[in-house]
Amino acid sequence: MTPRELKETIEHLFGVQSNNYLVRLINDGLIDIGIKKQHNITSRKISLTQDQRYYEFDKDLIDVTRVDILNNDGRYEKIPKLVDAHNLKLEDDE
Repeated sequence: MTPRELKETIEHLFGVQSNNYLVRLINDGLIDIGIKKQHNITSRKISLTQDQRYYEFDKDLIDVTRVDILNNDGRYEKIPKLVDAHNLKLEDDE
């Protein structure tokens, strides 16, 4: 829905409103969505497969904050996040 369509819907339901009021409503709604989305944190567990390098994540995933691998001792080891993406090796051969 575009801002124009939102404005037309609000004016249809509640009558003509000032543009400043409608912009404030839209901004407040966007801030509210951002706050709720920011704190919507979930965790996922997937099993590793031998000799598989890439894994597919859920489509609703926005950001990966940490990756842990369960080692043979039953403890989780944190995998550091790669900051320099240009250093990522795309091929196993050098």
